[in-house]
Amino acid sequence: MGALGLPCVLTTVCRALGIPCRSVTNFDSAHNTDKEHLSIDMYNYKLPNGDFEEEEIDSVWNFHVWNEAWMSRPDLEDSEGREGVYDGWQVIDATPQERSDGVFQCGPCPVAAVKEGRVHVGLDTAFIFAEVNGDRVEWLVNRSKTKFIQLSRKKNAVGKTSVPMRRPASPFNQDEEESERLDITHEYKHEEGSKEERAVVRRAERAFRLANFEGKEGEEPSPIEAIELTIEEIGAVYLGSELVFKLTARNTGDMTRTVSIAMKCSNSDYTGKFEVVLAEKKETNLVMKVGAVKVMTVKIDTMETLKTAIGRTYTCSVLASVKESDSTLKTSERVNVRNPPLDITGPEKCKKEGEVTVTVSLTNTMNVPLTKCKLSMEGRMKCVDKTQEDMDIGDIGAGKTWSVKILLKMAKVPEKRLMRFINMALSSEEITDVTGTYAVQLI
Repeated sequence: MGALGLPCVLTTVCRALGIPCRSVTNFDSAHNTDKEHLSIDMYNYKLPNGDFEEEEIDSVWNFHVWNEAWMSRPDLEDSEGREGVYDGWQVIDATPQERSDGVFQCGPCPVAAVKEGRVHVGLDTAFIFAEVNGDRVEWLVNRSKTKFIQLSRKKNAVGKTSVPMRRPASPFNQDEEESERLDITHEYKHEEGSKEERAVVRRAERAFRLANFEGKEGEEPSPIEAIELTIEEIGAVYLGSELVFKLTARNTGDMTRTVSIAMKCSNSDYTGKFEVVLAEKKETNLVMKVGAVKVMTVKIDTMETLKTAIGRTYTCSVLASVKESDSTLKTSERVNVRNPPLDITGPEKCKKEGEVTVTVSLTNTMNVPLTKCKLSMEGRMKCVDKTQEDMDIGDIGAGKTWSVKILLKMAKVPEKRLMRFINMALSSEEITDVTGTYAVQLI
């Protein structure tokens, strides 16, 4: 049943017992594995030949699903001894990722404690805090792990939480995902990058004895370096299109620098833990005068790499060494490649037990045909033409668009609900799980 099914079961069980409960999805969900750091850490070791070896201590999953149950917490008090402060939504996890007190369990943890960085209030609060608000930190580490130099710290790389919802009178739009869910990120943390949010992170780090450069043995602050590394941000990428990582290195200082740059593009599974290296590019002893700019690009054919890829997450990491200062810099960019969208458009409103005509379409973004395509559907609408419920649609040529009109009749039940939904899925020999959803309001 897995990470999606079990939270639904837990929601049902809690509601059957009279406990308000809902499923929560956390996108870019951090998985912290150590007991010393709340950050999501990557160790980089410099080899004798000048190359670097990476060790990923923690990981960031594409998403993780847990539950919130509403309850009072008379067992918890704040620092001033007041009760009731931590009543409300409590995190519980049907699919816990780490052992707690020797067994796989998680929570209950007050959401209010997570937001304020009170990592010792409730159960497993520190782990949940890292899931939604941990910094991603790259370290340069010696082999004995006695010396740590921070290479980079991304402060907004993890944690966007939401609960399922549907905005009334609005058909599904995959490119406007915020209309399909209720964003509750603000319940778990202050605005990303704000003074309040950074203060909470520092509070949590101190409470959990984190590596935050406040006297922890062996850690050194990041060196100040005039070389800047920037990877151009990439928008939505669909399977079959070309993925281009573009690096810009710039000397912003007042002296010439000799720089060696290594770019590596890899593919990983949804946990971000296992990867396959797809492409590499290096520049050695590059002389960069004051104000000089160097642009490097790596192109990935997402269709071609499908043969060796283990997932849909692509990462470009760049590591640079500066000869004059003997300093090291690192940056990275992560992109998720999506299936082409199944578009379903139609009226926003319909009479009860009425009918609507919707248009279903798919543009094949791949450079090969989609063969033996089938369309299936289920929901609170039914096809007037029964032959369209499970439809063989044949092949869709490379770069071509397929579409069909379908007449749908509203289901009678549930009578008291004024929304009707239908889910559709297109499968082929080449790819599966091309999905779309349509919603209509009853009047």
